[in-house]
Amino acid sequence: MRDLSRALADLVSFSEEVLRSPQLHAKAPRSFAELAGEIAHRHAQPAEDIRVTRAATVMVTALDGFFADQDDAWLMLAGAALPLLRREGWQAMINEREARSLDRSEGARR
Repeated sequence: MRDLSRALADLVSFSEEVLRSPQLHAKAPRSFAELAGEIAHRHAQPAEDIRVTRAATVMVTALDGFFADQDDAWLMLAGAALPLLRREGWQAMINEREARSLDRSEGARR
């Protein structure tokens, strides 16, 4: 499974694409379903640090609603969630970097 920060970055990228050109996205691609499943799985897990999956869950819900209904109101929710998703993606990257640094320092002490 890829790093959470990578999954969130992929969701940011896909969300931006949908928001930029919603007319090109009449239905969800298979890659979105896989990404949504990965986000749901990560969100269900206990958080080791600051939880960084809330905005991703909102984004997945908003995009899923848009794909199901083709209603622009879902796009408004996705647009509102995008800055939060970016911030959580950044926090996930920081969490992962700190965890790797901690693992290295503990390994050096052994």
